[in-house]
Amino acid sequence: RRVLFRSLSYLIITHDLDIAMYMADTIHVMRFGKIIETVYKPQSFSDFHEPYSNELVKAALSKRQALQ
Repeated sequence: RRVLFRSLSYLIITHDLDIAMYMADTIHVMRFGKIIETVYKPQSFSDFHEPYSNELVKAALSKRQALQ
């Protein structure tokens, strides 16, 4: 049995960039209710450039290190 999905979208709100990168094709980083950066098909944390986005990257890397 074959199931086709068309135009399926999810809105995921998270501070965890690891989760966002795993689940999303496009990530919008918001700060104070405004989109400050959009990254399409992110492959690594180096795809983020805004200072606030880099703070989220640091938090994700810190979480990874704590889990090891």
